[in-house]
Amino acid sequence: MNNRIVTQLILQATPFCNMRCTYCYLPERNKSSKLNHSQLRRLLEYLVSEKLIGTYFNVAWHLGEPLAAGIKWLDESISIIKEVLSDNVKIQFNIQTNGTLINDNWCKFLSQNKISVGVSLDGPMLQNDISRVNRLGGGTYLTVIKGINHLQKHSIDFHVISVLTPAIIEDPESYIDFLDEVGITKVAFNVPSIKGSCNNPMPMMNERIYADKLRKFLSFIFFYTIRNPGRLRIREFELFGGAAQDVENWQDAAQIPLRLLSVDYRGNIFTFSPELSSLSDDLKSRYVIGHVSEDSCILDFNAVDKISSEVNSGIKRCHSQCTYFKVCGGGSVSSKVSENGTADSSETLFCRIGVQLFSNVLIKNLLNVPSD
Repeated sequence: MNNRIVTQLILQATPFCNMRCTYCYLPERNKSSKLNHSQLRRLLEYLVSEKLIGTYFNVAWHLGEPLAAGIKWLDESISIIKEVLSDNVKIQFNIQTNGTLINDNWCKFLSQNKISVGVSLDGPMLQNDISRVNRLGGGTYLTVIKGINHLQKHSIDFHVISVLTPAIIEDPESYIDFLDEVGITKVAFNVPSIKGSCNNPMPMMNERIYADKLRKFLSFIFFYTIRNPGRLRIREFELFGGAAQDVENWQDAAQIPLRLLSVDYRGNIFTFSPELSSLSDDLKSRYVIGHVSEDSCILDFNAVDKISSEVNSGIKRCHSQCTYFKVCGGGSVSSKVSENGTADSSETLFCRIGVQLFSNVLIKNLLNVPSD
């Protein structure tokens, strides 16, 4: 039985982005290059020939602004994916966008192809526009809201990803009011972390102060969801809840070699985390496991094994050192490499804030939920 099955493929359509978010970790967002369709075809043909694809396959466009690649580019990509893969493979398409380019034409395309949509939006206009700015430094909130309005008009299901910046966590009530006003029902939280070219994720606020404010923010949001059942789904609350229910068997798919595969616009192939492609060139080269060109695709399984050994060594460190191991299964590979220079390491800023703090808040508040 082949245990090396790719279930998720993350494609960098283009590194270009029309925004200049202050916490962005992508180093090449000025380049308008695109992943070549011949490379995409060759990659998929290789995965099929090597029996690396099972019956379920998730394709996501991420790392840059994928809508900047254009409808024609995305349409051809989908045609190639459907053509190469067997009818027995169930394909799910996902796209992560800043939302500024969404219009009626895009909505028709997204709807026709049943593409799940994630929109990056941090919160109310005043707080959002501190960090999420356009190329001229102006706010982006109103433009993104127009895009969300288009999605809603076309009845396209979407979720919002909010980076919990110092400005956002100052006022949880305003954040909830923002969700209600815009009609957002599904949210994912990202915490500031050290990745790629972003080495200062929390300017003007130290970690202790940020952590104190984040606890209060998360507690407010948690009890809002308890008081309003079914109104709001929070990704992190559901993920941590699922891990808590089955701690013995839970494992992050991003810690299994080849389960997640990502390809940057140059054709470099990575596993474990798409954010590895945003590292500095000297560090990134250590985590490339292959390359796809227009006429060839090669996966270096020796490189896969070497990196897997490094990742597993880091997981063992976490297991021996951290009481939160059963919550996360060994930490974020990209955060470890970005912050510590190697996956063979343990605690990171992301661990302390995105795992330990979240876990503590949920456990404490669950104990204080009134029983019926």
